[in-house]
Amino acid sequence: MRRLTLAFSMLISAASLPACSDGAADGGDDGGGAQGGGATGGSATGGSTTGGSSTGGASGSSTGGSSGTDTGGSGGAGITGGSSTGGSGGGAGTGTGGGGFTKTGVCGQRSEAMVTASTYTGYEEFYMVSQEVVEDGRLDEFNCLVRFDVRRVGTAPAGCVDLENVACEWTNQVEFSNPTVITDIDGACAKNELMWNGAWREGINGTRASYGYVDMYQGHDSVVMKAAGTPGSETWAVFGRGAWDPDTGDFSFDNRLGACQY
Repeated sequence: MRRLTLAFSMLISAASLPACSDGAADGGDDGGGAQGGGATGGSATGGSTTGGSSTGGASGSSTGGSSGTDTGGSGGAGITGGSSTGGSGGGAGTGTGGGGFTKTGVCGQRSEAMVTASTYTGYEEFYMVSQEVVEDGRLDEFNCLVRFDVRRVGTAPAGCVDLENVACEWTNQVEFSNPTVITDIDGACAKNELMWNGAWREGINGTRASYGYVDMYQGHDSVVMKAAGTPGSETWAVFGRGAWDPDTGDFSFDNRLGACQY
């Protein structure tokens, strides 16, 4: 399994993802690399498909909370990079974090996995980098990194298509387990406004989410899709930039949750 190939330079760019001029995708999660590029988006503008707030929780409804939303670009080519509506599992979580914030960082959700039409095994990570690290270009130095194992547990809801009604390459329902704090500098995980604390981790543990993959969404970036809504009437929306190699099964995504205070 390869490590996340998505360019972390996206963290210092504007929240919106630029439209491609030549149709080429920008290279590409708790748990990034191949569940791919973005993490983490929720809506695609210019086409009426809209994602809501990223939430964790049980199937069909999340308990995690909302996260910031990055707006997609113009002409229908933009991809929102901040959230997905309702749904189960993988929510960013919200909270006041106790207030009194003095710094601003960048938070996101990324994943690496091995994926086929009937298998999905890997991890997702919720990450936070400080503004100082962003400005210095040291984008692999996290002050918070929380990882969840992710594996396929069932069939995802039907209806995973892009705005041109092109079907997803694959869909899988996955479950989150084994939350592990990889990095937590000065308590940044619990102190940030999304409150990635022990209660939040247990709230995500055991929840489920349904993902799909679209190659070259509207002729631009390849994306990961996520299902959300009431069981039996779920809708699919863009969750972030993704990358998948059908020959090796390597999959990654990165869902940028945007600026977060701590």
